[in-house]
Amino acid sequence: MQSQDVILVGAKGFWKERARVRDILPAHTHLHFSDRLEIDGERWKNVHAIVVADQKVGASVMDKYPNLRTIARTGTGYDNVDVVEAKKRGVVVTRVAAINAEATSEFALGLLFALSKHIVLLHTSMIQERWTRAYGIPIGDLTVGVIGLGHIGRALVRRLHQVGVKKILGWNRTQQRDEFRSLFLETEFELVESVHELLIESDAVIVAVALTQETKGFIGEDSLARMKSTAFLINVCRGAVVDEDALARYVAERKIGGVALDVFSIEAPHDLELFQRPFMQSLLTSARNGYNVILTPHNASVGRDTVELISRQVAKNIEGVLSGNMEHVEVVP
Repeated sequence: MQSQDVILVGAKGFWKERARVRDILPAHTHLHFSDRLEIDGERWKNVHAIVVADQKVGASVMDKYPNLRTIARTGTGYDNVDVVEAKKRGVVVTRVAAINAEATSEFALGLLFALSKHIVLLHTSMIQERWTRAYGIPIGDLTVGVIGLGHIGRALVRRLHQVGVKKILGWNRTQQRDEFRSLFLETEFELVESVHELLIESDAVIVAVALTQETKGFIGEDSLARMKSTAFLINVCRGAVVDEDALARYVAERKIGGVALDVFSIEAPHDLELFQRPFMQSLLTSARNGYNVILTPHNASVGRDTVELISRQVAKNIEGVLSGNMEHVEVVP
């Protein structure tokens, strides 16, 4: 039987321990590690699957591997993969959004509590040996809007219902989805047709939409202007969904009640460049001056068992595509 080479990213040591997935991938599968998504010799003909973190995978990469059958993302987003080009070639693109959803929704909820209760500011005050108090907002008084109702958005709606927020509004680019039925049965969630309605009414807006050409800069000057000046904005999806320059101006001018960002348009390994950007310097200045700003390093989906679960699900996605058994494969729409 012809071997099936799988190119794996070297970053984060993904699958360095073959034991983690040996019971899932076929025994004859060969693992080849390459950050540059390249392979030497004649084995390129046998590459049937590519595993990628944040590497760009477009037509030029796919051209190298004429027998490629699947591209497996190790995360939720897929903006680094040319999905349209892959579909043209019959290449299945997969991801692991379902695994990340619970951890990310928990983190987003934690950010909401931290903003509404001023937890970070109070902590900072104490370690600076200052006894300062701030008025918190009861979680039951908040109307929370969730933009994007994929795996993360739906998990978040359920958690918001459990903690008893006053009202939950949701908006999704696709209004008719079977997944929403259970939300209506389990929660008091309201699906709105216009994102503008959600922005105007919400006391907190949580962004959980996938990054696409349509959603790049989706939360821009116009969206920010529609929000209450006391409202919070939380982003746990992709940094580029938000116009970071416009947001930094609103924070600097105190036109928004608080901001929590776990994602940025530039991230590691380019974090030095991120911290040099004017918008980031502005946000850092606002945070240091005691404004309600929380910045975290794309950590929402990171959990004790996350790496293990993701590793195994990526393996299952690949095995499912190669074997033709797609029942448990999470395919990018």
